[in-house]
Amino acid sequence: MVKKDKHIAKATVLKNLKQDPKYYSRLDMLNIDDDKMKVDESTISKTKAVLDQMISERQQRRPVENSPEITDIFKELWDKRHHGAKKI
Repeated sequence: MVKKDKHIAKATVLKNLKQDPKYYSRLDMLNIDDDKMKVDESTISKTKAVLDQMISERQQRRPVENSPEITDIFKELWDKRHHGAKKI
């Protein structure tokens, strides 16, 4: 990830090296460099669009609000379970 602020970049580098002294050599072994870490604004906007679409589809699939009849049935079952149980 490319940082424009040198102080933030330096802090990130020091943190990475503190956690793993071979962090950057491992990135090099995996052929990961700054060019591969760059993210275009178009990529970010496309990703956000896909995520927004997924969220809207998921919200449309939500179940309909419970009807009063179903609520009463569950309340009766709960009452039977918690208050109607006989102790031996």
